[in-house]
Formats: sequence, structure tokens, C-alpha cells
Amino acid sequence: MSSLIQGWEWVCSSAVKLLASLIRDHIEDANDHAFEEGRRRGLAEGRTEGYSEGLQKGQLVYKVEEAPAKPSKALDPGLYGPARFAVATVESQMRNEVALAVAAGIVRAPTEEQWRMILSDHPATCISAGAGSGKSTTLVLRVVFMLQHLGVRDEELTVISFTRASCHDLRQSLRKVLGFWRGSEISEKWANRRVRTFHSVLCGLAETSLPGRKLFTFLGDKEDPILEAGEEDVDNPITGSKLNDAQAAVIRKAYGSLFSQSQEFRSSILAIVRSQLAVAALDRSGGDLKPGRIYYAAMRDNAVREMLERLWESHGWPFEGVEVGPFEIPASLGQHKLYASGVEKATNTPVVLGFPPSSDESVRMLPVIVKDIGDYSLGKAQWDKKTILSRYAERPYIFIQSESDLKNFLLRQKVLKESSEHCLPADAPVFPVRLDGEMKEALIYEALFSQGEFIETLGIEVTQMINRMPTPQVIDVNTHFLSALGLFWPHLRKEMEQQKLHTYNQAFLTLTGVADTVRLNAQRLGALRHLLVDEFQDISPQIASWLKAMQRRLLSDNPSKPVSVMAIGDDWQSIYGWRGSAPQLFIKFVDYFRTHEALGPAGELMLTANFRSVPAVLADAERLIDRVGIKVAKRCDPKVPQLSGDHGVRLEQYSNKEGKMSREDELRLLSSEISSIYKSALAMKLKSTEKVIVMTRSGDMRDKLRSAFPQRRYPGMTICTYHQAKGLEADVAVMVGDCAPGASYPIRNMLYAASGMYPSYTYDDASADEAFRLAYVGVTRARRRVFWYVKRAGDGGTAVVYASAT
Repeated sequence: MSSLIQGWEWVCSSAVKLLASLIRDHIEDANDHAFEEGRRRGLAEGRTEGYSEGLQKGQLVYKVEEAPAKPSKALDPGLYGPARFAVATVESQMRNEVALAVAAGIVRAPTEEQWRMILSDHPATCISAGAGSGKSTTLVLRVVFMLQHLGVRDEELTVISFTRASCHDLRQSLRKVLGFWRGSEISEKWANRRVRTFHSVLCGLAETSLPGRKLFTFLGDKEDPILEAGEEDVDNPITGSKLNDAQAAVIRKAYGSLFSQSQEFRSSILAIVRSQLAVAALDRSGGDLKPGRIYYAAMRDNAVREMLERLWESHGWPFEGVEVGPFEIPASLGQHKLYASGVEKATNTPVVLGFPPSSDESVRMLPVIVKDIGDYSLGKAQWDKKTILSRYAERPYIFIQSESDLKNFLLRQKVLKESSEHCLPADAPVFPVRLDGEMKEALIYEALFSQGEFIETLGIEVTQMINRMPTPQVIDVNTHFLSALGLFWPHLRKEMEQQKLHTYNQAFLTLTGVADTVRLNAQRLGALRHLLVDEFQDISPQIASWLKAMQRRLLSDNPSKPVSVMAIGDDWQSIYGWRGSAPQLFIKFVDYFRTHEALGPAGELMLTANFRSVPAVLADAERLIDRVGIKVAKRCDPKVPQLSGDHGVRLEQYSNKEGKMSREDELRLLSSEISSIYKSALAMKLKSTEKVIVMTRSGDMRDKLRSAFPQRRYPGMTICTYHQAKGLEADVAVMVGDCAPGASYPIRNMLYAASGMYPSYTYDDASADEAFRLAYVGVTRARRRVFWYVKRAGDGGTAVVYASAT
């Protein structure tokens, strides 16, 4: 039994050992498999990771993957840049060549200021060049430098000036100087193409872009410069200048047809008739009049009124449509009263009589006899009444003193009668209108055209400008005029379009608006790639916008070819604001002519040296500029030595306290003074041929003095207006008449505000500044001496600057 048990135990023990061996072998096999599997996977994964890392490192040698681009940059608004002209490498060569030209007598050696202009590397540069600074010669050398050393092609450069005369002078100088550089004569044709007026350039472009059109400016002329495709000179036309018969016929026809078609237009015109035609212009300027003057005028008034009524009886007094007075005129005169001779029945407007036509001096000298006060001439008494009413009348009144006044009054009665009877007048009334602020009256259709033209110089369509204006707070003649203008302008444009006519302003505006798409002559457009603009202070916002639009088109057509502009001018001599010029474009050149942000703002340089006038003249001239509100701040450095007898402004006031003097006496006095000055100028024995320049404020006085001093008998004497004197000079300057701004100009103040171009700067502000700049131009025409003759240096003028010294 025990052996059986032992046998069973052995069997069990063997079975356990076998099982344990099997389990051990299985575990060892599993471990071996796991090891191999782990080893295999590790090698595979290691190989993959290593290969990938090695491959990427290897690819750095021969493969570049493009990184994702950054978001697109916003379009840079700048037109000029970002590159500068490559000046540094050619500067020394230009300086050496100029030295040779100086030695040959071709040019004068430039100053360092002038060299900075010649060698400017900025593609948008503004040069503030004072009077007598030698800017024209420097401008010519800049052109030479651009053509000879900066790689600018002849056909891609244009010099622009404002008048034929200034262009002629620049061409002659450029032909001489560039001819020296190129060693051959420069043809007149080449110079004509390189130096142009703005309007000559426009004519050339319009020939392609506005085919078949005729320029309104030349309507009625025998020759139309556009037929020459812009190759002929075209002067800068003056906005507001008198229309010729052919031009007036077009405007008048449009005025008449619209009057017959539009009830709204008729209403506006008739409202202007009621408020303007034959109605006296009030003058609130100046201080209060002395109480005694008002007292005695009131004491004499009945006698004065009755004397004038008797004088008018032979001319049809009392006139049709008038209820005979006397009627008190509402006026701020305290207890004193002045009376009208009658009132207009249709409007209850007072009618005041002045002297009838052809009243001679004997009539004006008639005594006004009033008990208890001294005798007084009728002329003086009537003048006092007119002055007092102009200053203190509280409502409009009709004043009749001349044949034209009577004619206007009778026309007024005819229009008022027809309109009151609710019938259409047979013809559109044609009458003179003088808006507040205007120096002269103009026929109604001419006034509408003139104001529309002025608006367009601001670079804005007329109807767009009028729509920008806020709702009026008062209804007056200006409100009615703007309403009429807003209707008249699109009608006129339509009428002109039917005749294939356009004005310069319309051409500038049209080409500016369609610059991106219109077909333009590539050669003529290409000539505007590099611009040098002389007298830049005289351009208008409209022309500035056109220039930029043309250069933007060039850049759009070929972005790899940059454009440039150099503006040369002197805001101190900006005197054409009344026709739309804007010195702000020059003063704030950086704001209006934007450059690429990578380049930085436009370059601004100054030419301060003066090679014309002696220190005394310049010092007195700058006293005027001190009164100008907005200007470029600069100094003027005189280079001409002062001789014994030289002086600045000597002011002569030659009338009584009221500024009165007959025209004959005035002309006699001035002629005597000018004759003496001319003799003294000849005795100075200077080498110059320009001895005396006489400048007048009015064309009428200019013409009378020209008759008194014919040029053939007075060589070396020039007689012109202040505006015509710009660019001229002489040893002695004689100024006749004060430079005073006009009265406040409500319509143009509103236009300035609506344009948004001149924040906090009104048209009245601009006119006040321009009056001092005009006087400055007059003074700086003189090399050595200035004489200024005014009737009276009043607070409203500019000669008052020197009144304390006389």
C-alpha cells in the first residue's frame, strides 16, 4: 500500500514538474517574442524618426519652402516715392560743370541755398523763393541737372508757368544754358514743348480726350489754339473777365431759355430784381459819424430834397410807379430824421434822389439855405445824406442819380408790373447786379457765369457745391442768387454741350474725374511725369487736383516709373485769390501733395537771398507781410548794398480828411510828382534801363497816366496796374492808390466753408491777407526807392502801415 502511495506521489510530482517546465518554457518564449517584437518596433520607429529628421536637415541645403504671406498691406495714398533721386553719385560732376558754365559767362555761381534746390533728391519738393531770389535761373539749372544727370528723358519733363511772357523768358534761358551742356543749339520747337502754360498742356490733352469740342474761351476769336493740338501758347484766362459778344450770346441765350421754361428760376430772378435792381448798396464799414454831421444833415434835409426834386422834373419826375412823398426813411439816427422823395408803390421801398444826369459843378455848388445854420453847398449836403443813409438805414432804399440808375429803375417797374399781373414777361429781364463783396456790377447772366466759374476753380461741380451748403437761415439776395445758379448751371452745360463747347474749368474737372479710364495721348500725358511748376502759389485747387490725377494715371499705367513734382513760388506774392488761386496749396504743400510713407513728407526749401532791392525797401516790404494771417514764415536777406539817397516807402497823403479830390486835380498832382521822380531817377545814372515803374490800383488811372507819359517820350518808365506789375522791377517804384480789400463777400464765405478746404479761414480773411500781399508786390518792384501816393491812409487799407511815419 505504501509503495502504491509512493508511486502516486512520484507521478504527481513529475506531473507538477512537467507543468512547471512547460509554463517556464512558455514564459521564456513569450519574453523572447516580446523582446524581439520590441526590438523590431524600436528599430523601425527609430529608423523612421531618424530618417525624417535627417531628411529635413538635408533639405535645408537644397529646398526652400515659401512661408505663408502676411495679409496684404493697405494701399499707400502717397503719389511720390518711395525712392529718392540718385543725387550723391553725380553731385560733384554737376558742380564741376556749373563751375565751367560760370567761367564761360553762361550762368552766375549758385548760392548754397540755390544748390540745395538744384540738387534736391526728393521727388516732391516745395521751394519758397522770395522776391528777387534768382529762382528762374535756379529753376533752369535744376532742369539741366534732371536731364543730364538724373536720367530723366526730355519727353518726360515739363516746366509750367502761368503766362506766355514768363514761358518765353524761361525758354530763352533754358535754350542758352542747356545748349552749353549739350554743346549744340537747342531748337525753339524743343523749348516750346518743354515749357508750357497749364492751359496749353490742357489743350493738348483735350484734343484726344475731348475730341470735336471747342473751347468757350476762344469762341469768337479768329484762331482756336486747340486746332494746333496744344503746341501754341495759351495764356491763363482770368475768371470773371469780360465776355466777348460771341460768348455773351451763348450765356444770354441759356439764361433766356431757362427763364421761359422754369417757374422756379423765374421766381429766383424776380426776387433778385426786387432786392437788387436800383437798390442802393449799404456800407457799414468805418466808425460812427460825428453827431453834429447827422444833426445838420437832418436840419437841411427838406431843403436838399426839394432842390433835387426840382432838378429831376426835367427828367420825368415823378416817375411811373412812385408815390410822391416826403416819406421818412427808417434809420438809426436817434431823434433825427431823413426823408425820401417818394416810395415805390409795388414794394413800398423809399426812393431817394441824387443829382440828375449831366449836373455840372455849378449845380453842385448851389447853396442850401436853412435858417439858423450856415450855408452849405448842395453837393456836400447830398454827399452827407448819402453817406449817412448808407451807414444807418434800417431797410433797403432806391437811390437814383444817373442815367443808368433811372434806366434800371424803369426796368424794375416794368418787371414788377408784369409779375404782379401774373403774366410771363416777354423777355427775360437783363439787368445789372452787384453782389455784396463785388467791386463792380455785372449783367445778371454774366454774374451767374462768373460765380459758377469761381466755384469750379475750387475743384467741385457747381451743383455739388450748392448741395453741400447748409439750409439758409435768412432769405436774401444771396439765397436767391445761389438758388438761380443751381438751376442755371446744369442748363448752361447742356446748352454748351449741344454746341460742342466746353470751358477750361469744365475740361479740367472732366479730365480729373475720368483720369483712370479716359483715352489720353500717351506722348502728351508722358510729358507730365516730371513737373516743375513756377509761380505755384497762384494755382487753384482744381488745377492741383488735375495735376495729381494725371500723374496718378501715369503711375497706374506703369508703377515701375516714378513721378515727381517741384513747386516753386512765393506765397507772399499770391494776388489772384479773387479768381480762385489758393496760396494754401503752397503754404501746406506737404498736406496736399502726399508722399509714400517710406519716403517721408515732401521736401521744403527756401531761397531767402534777395538780389534786387536794398535793405530799406525790403524792411518796409516785410512790415506789410507782418499783417498777413496765413503765410510761410521766412526771412529775406538783402544782398544789394544801399547807396546814399536810397530809401524805403515814403507815403504821401494828398486829399482832405474825407479823401475827396476831383479827378482832374488828382491827375494834375500825380503827374507833377511822377515827372519829378522820373527826372531824379535819370540823375541816379545807374546802368539799369528800367528807371521808374508806376503802379495804379485802377485801370482808369493807369490809362490816364499813360496818356500823360507816353513811352516814346519817357523811356525806362512803365505804367501798369499792381497786378500787371508782378515780375517787373525798376530803380524807383511809384504806387498810386491804396490796396484795400473789398467789402464782406457772403456768398464766397459760404463757398469757402462748404468746400472744406480752408477750415476757420473765410474768403474775407483771404481778401484781407491778399490786400497786404498786393501792396508787398508793389513795394518789392523797387530796387532802391518807393513812393506811395494815396488820398488818405484809412484803417481799411494797407498804406496805414506807414501812416505814422508821415
